[in-house]
Amino acid sequence: MSDQLRMGIVGAGIMGRGNALALSGERDVVVTAVTSRTRDAAQSLAAAQKTPPARVAENLDDLLAADDVDAVVLTTPDHLHGDMMVRAAEAGKHILVEKPFTTSVEEADRAVAAIRSAGVVAMCLFNHRWVPAYAQAKELVADLGAAVVGYARKDDTIYVPHEDVELGRQDDLRVVSFQP
Repeated sequence: MSDQLRMGIVGAGIMGRGNALALSGERDVVVTAVTSRTRDAAQSLAAAQKTPPARVAENLDDLLAADDVDAVVLTTPDHLHGDMMVRAAEAGKHILVEKPFTTSVEEADRAVAAIRSAGVVAMCLFNHRWVPAYAQAKELVADLGAAVVGYARKDDTIYVPHEDVELGRQDDLRVVSFQP
């Protein structure tokens, strides 16, 4: 294994690009391969990787078979996560998967069994941990003293924008407003 963690990105849409950007700031990580639903999207993201530019894998199987990939970031539509995690684990690749982990308990059980059987490391990325509003809420709650009951809820439509959505256009996204 090299001195750097060699990552393959699966999905070159909004979250794939965001993960690639975050990974590019880590000195011990290099993105070595990208695959996506369209070759053009994969080529664009691969070319944006600087040291060295990442190569384009034709499909998930090619990326998982690659000797220059130690771990994968799965940034695909939610319903694909379970099967892709099983395949990645069976290929001996460590896994970082965008939330949600899976879309059913059965898929989650199957993925966890494959991950444990393969002995790989897997993590579900919950990027909202670093959203400033959540950090602020945590600080405000700390001033209230010990909690008797704690409850938080986020309503979601399980709608995930992808590369066909123009960023910044509010009418392309489903928005849930919270009333006090």
